[in-house]
Amino acid sequence: METSSAFEILLEEDREGFLTCLKRWVPGNLTIKMVKSPRAPSGARFLPAEIKDGAGTVWWRFEKGPPHDLAWLLEDWDEGKDPIIVYVCRRNLYRVDPLTDLTKRQAVLDGAGGIEWEGGRSRKELIRLKDMVADSLSLEPVFSEGEKRFIRAMNAQMKKKNEAQRAIENAERQRLHEEAQARKRQKLDGITARGKIEVFTSNGSPRKGYPVVNKDEYGALWDKAPCILVESYDDETKMVGAPKEFFFVSKKAGSGRVVARDRVEVSSKNPKTTPVEIVKTVFVEVDRELTELHLYKGMDALKEIQKKGLNSGAMVALLADEAGMVNIHRVKGKEILPLKGNPFPVIVVD
Repeated sequence: METSSAFEILLEEDREGFLTCLKRWVPGNLTIKMVKSPRAPSGARFLPAEIKDGAGTVWWRFEKGPPHDLAWLLEDWDEGKDPIIVYVCRRNLYRVDPLTDLTKRQAVLDGAGGIEWEGGRSRKELIRLKDMVADSLSLEPVFSEGEKRFIRAMNAQMKKKNEAQRAIENAERQRLHEEAQARKRQKLDGITARGKIEVFTSNGSPRKGYPVVNKDEYGALWDKAPCILVESYDDETKMVGAPKEFFFVSKKAGSGRVVARDRVEVSSKNPKTTPVEIVKTVFVEVDRELTELHLYKGMDALKEIQKKGLNSGAMVALLADEAGMVNIHRVKGKEILPLKGNPFPVIVVD
């Protein structure tokens, strides 16, 4: 007795004008009757005709189509796969029956005179198996009406899943976009809240712009926004570091590219400004505290130093009409206000 893979060849003989071969599929204990015409060309394969179990029950018998006109038994069509019977005609594959399914399924009527199978592999598995076998044998798979309906159902299910997945992805993209826009608005509001500062070019020309410390900050501003690059900025104390450059933001719509254009070096002090001259330094007691003050010639001088950025709250002095006395003024925003108690006596120092 010869053995081929999981098959045993039990008998080969000439019966009723046909060459007959009996094989037993060992794992399933099924006996397969194979036949071949004596007029078949040399090398032609035996074709399955009937399959029985050990008790003699017939589980499968070949019935000629249409559409198929013969069946093949494929013992080792793919490594690790169960043997199958395939129904073919020319280069078309119409049906695939795994041997392991034969004793697990039963035929049922589909209500339209057709036969469906209950048990064994699912419709989905059999469709995938048909595709695999067709590809392996270079055949064209032909699907039944039931299989076509199932394929349409699978496609509809896949479409629904894809639409749901796209909806989830679109919602996530929208959420991320809105978060990014919120961060941009927050950054923009934070920079504009700093207000503009004034700086000067080397020829004394004034420039006003928003203080920024890097490209990430000025990239949050709008096209043509005036900026001043500074060494640092403290959002809590509002302290501005030394200015470096003045420039305009340049953005090209749709490109996302941000450029600093018309850049020019700047400083916080006007290099062309002549310092205001003081008369002298005097010592005065204000609120019982010894205070050192600069004495200026007149109100025009005070207005000039205020214009150049004298800090709000600073005190300065002007000569009073009485000898040895001065009038003290305090800067308050854009105003210069006389101090209550004027004039004050000057403390003479040896």
